[in-house]
Amino acid sequence: MPYKTVIPMGIGDYKPCAVPQCGEGVAGRHLMCKKHWAMVPADQQRAVVMAWSAMQGNHGLEELSIRVRSHQIAAERALNTVLALLEAEQAQTAMRDQAAARETGGLDGDDLDSFLEEPEDELAEETLEP
Repeated sequence: MPYKTVIPMGIGDYKPCAVPQCGEGVAGRHLMCKKHWAMVPADQQRAVVMAWSAMQGNHGLEELSIRVRSHQIAAERALNTVLALLEAEQAQTAMRDQAAARETGGLDGDDLDSFLEEPEDELAEETLEP
């Protein structure tokens, strides 16, 4: 007996983006939010969409399980690509922050701003008072 994959497409059929800590709601048929999907290379996007399309329709149970697994593999590859890109982006930001801290003598942005805004006369007066 053939099994049919039924994908609910109701208005309220939303789930979170597959990228952890994203929290963006996506339609049930989508893997990721637009921002993260745009990070997936075009060839991987095509693989996910083709595998998804291949699952639709009537299939025997064995054929359906093969197609579902194929989609899972394509989706995992796309997700791993996005996670690697986000990790590289975080590492690059951390390196920039460390370099900026070294240049400013370890002061963070708020400390540096307040240090630069204090007039020298006030600093001299504060040190003379008992």
